[in-house]
Amino acid sequence: DMLFPFSSARKRMSTLIMAGSGSGRRLLTKGAAEAMLERCAFVLDPSGKAVKMQMAKRTEITDLIAEWANMSYRVIALAHRDIPASLVPAPHCSDDEVARELVLDALVAIQDPLR
Repeated sequence: DMLFPFSSARKRMSTLIMAGSGSGRRLLTKGAAEAMLERCAFVLDPSGKAVKMQMAKRTEITDLIAEWANMSYRVIALAHRDIPASLVPAPHCSDDEVARELVLDALVAIQDPLR
């Protein structure tokens, strides 16, 4: 397992964990929604299946993030990426190397009275 601590420059943190009984890994990432969305290539459909994120869906999500931010919410995105055993990164890789082509799992709006 690997931990990529939160960085204000990246606006995210990630954890690389074992995925099931195989030797693949799953990257779990959370961070500022607008920054995370740039790294997401897929989104979960209503059945929970990861599908390619079309431009219309990306625009819909961007608009929702902006709407929530205008309501003084801090918006956090949760995403993941499954990495097959053949592509498991080296032990000293960077978060930027693995936090790409993510699947957007959820957006969370947190009330932030100081904003």
